[in-house]
Amino acid sequence: MSAQTRANVEIRGASECDSGVVAAVIRKGFEEHTRGDRAARGASLTQEDVAKQMRQRRKFYGVAYIDNQVSGAVGYRRQGRRIIFGPVCVLPEYRRTGIGSALVKWVEGRARAGKYRWIEGVVFRGLRSLKFFYRTLGYRIRRSRKGLVIARKSLR
Repeated sequence: MSAQTRANVEIRGASECDSGVVAAVIRKGFEEHTRGDRAARGASLTQEDVAKQMRQRRKFYGVAYIDNQVSGAVGYRRQGRRIIFGPVCVLPEYRRTGIGSALVKWVEGRARAGKYRWIEGVVFRGLRSLKFFYRTLGYRIRRSRKGLVIARKSLR
């Protein structure tokens, strides 16, 4: 993909009727991580799961489009004075084109608009490439008490 393609990224807030698209993108994005006891939870996410999360307002989603073609998705939830995002999924054919950054920045915009103090996400399996990705976006990497690798950014 060219730099010009990056300029055509549009992210739209998903509604319950988009739950099938959201689930499909997340499953496809985690398809390579479906084996073993450390399989990604998103790899088995169903349309019903997403619809229920949205209906109960437990989780919200955004969907990325390039020239009206679905290219990625992100989920987030509100918790106290922070927004916790994830999963961030980009379809394989659109990776390394700026869509992941655009999705994270979209959630940051939502968090700022809601006057949240912090934004954070779990770094999938603590992968080095993802830690680097989040650092380039201004996140600090830390380990939680449960041993999870967390990317965290102050919005103040």
